[in-house]
Amino acid sequence: MAMETIGRLKRDAQQIMVDHSFIFVNEYCTSKTCPTDANGKPVHKNDFQKLQNLVTEEIFCPKCRREAVERCFRESETQRHEMIFGTEAQKYDYLKRYSIIGERELITKNKGLKDYVPTTAEAKTNKDLATQAVLKIVGGTPINVLLTGNTGCGKSHLSFGIANNVNEMSRRDGHAMTVVYFNYKKIYNMITASFNDKSLKGRDYFLKIAENAQCLVLDDVGSELIKDSAFSSELLTEFLDSREEKHTIITSNYNFDSLKQLYDARFTSRLSRYQFPITFAETGDYRAGQIVM
Repeated sequence: MAMETIGRLKRDAQQIMVDHSFIFVNEYCTSKTCPTDANGKPVHKNDFQKLQNLVTEEIFCPKCRREAVERCFRESETQRHEMIFGTEAQKYDYLKRYSIIGERELITKNKGLKDYVPTTAEAKTNKDLATQAVLKIVGGTPINVLLTGNTGCGKSHLSFGIANNVNEMSRRDGHAMTVVYFNYKKIYNMITASFNDKSLKGRDYFLKIAENAQCLVLDDVGSELIKDSAFSSELLTEFLDSREEKHTIITSNYNFDSLKQLYDARFTSRLSRYQFPITFAETGDYRAGQIVM
């Protein structure tokens, strides 16, 4: 064992004695007598002098005690994560269970980015960018994907392809992520309807679903603006407030400069952090015909 490690452990032990009235006793914990870790290996290889608690008279090995405390912490963190996100299977099912889709065929027929057939050179470039976004998200890099372009250029198809690929790839890699896809106009209408009918799913419900999603898609932001833009700004800001160090994908007919004119600065400020733009400037109606590039 390195000398600095031994010195650190001794300093730690001395601090314990000062703070809690512990003393060293003439007993040692060895690799043959110490408990094993989760892999069945001894907690330590070296001999450690034991301590006695002068209040309780308990005698214990400080190294084994530290390992036990750290193990409890790790287990509690795992339990907390599963309480929030569920098991691997539950996390994988999050996308189908909680998503609110504008076009139902997105979730029934879309198998990911492989189903997105680019119709222009620009669309092919954007598909490549979408693939990069998937790799960043699955790799744990926080990003805010802003996917913009005219109606019908394929934004929803591409954004759901990203969501689906993240869902599949993260499960394949052994750490399934919670992913959810919201058509923003639909949930906006559901939330405003809930103001007059408390039996409907409302603001708190959707904010909690979004908060628990490691990857959130808000599709067609801006389509709701025929109504109360001030409330929409407030709602969008609330969605992004819960997304610190997470992954968010927003699609809109409006580019970023236009969004800054339409919405509160708090929303666009949060959106600008970790921004990953994918822009359709030339591509026409994606649904009019698909030509393999």
